[in-house]
Amino acid sequence: MKTGFKETKKGCCGTGYLETSFMCNVISKTSPNHSDHLFWDSIHPSEAAYKYLGNFDDAQIRGWVKA
Repeated sequence: MKTGFKETKKGCCGTGYLETSFMCNVISKTSPNHSDHLFWDSIHPSEAAYKYLGNFDDAQIRGWVKA
């Protein structure tokens, strides 16, 4: 399934491999385009990922309701 994310193996925050919680904060370096990333840090989905999942779930539920 194509999702449109350019980076799926590391997060947008810090190095993207290990940082969680306080490691990603206002002084942490982040990628310039957050919407290209599936994950914000090493474990938390980005806002773009949640939007994609929400739209996908909505379409699935609407399909079930119409059936």
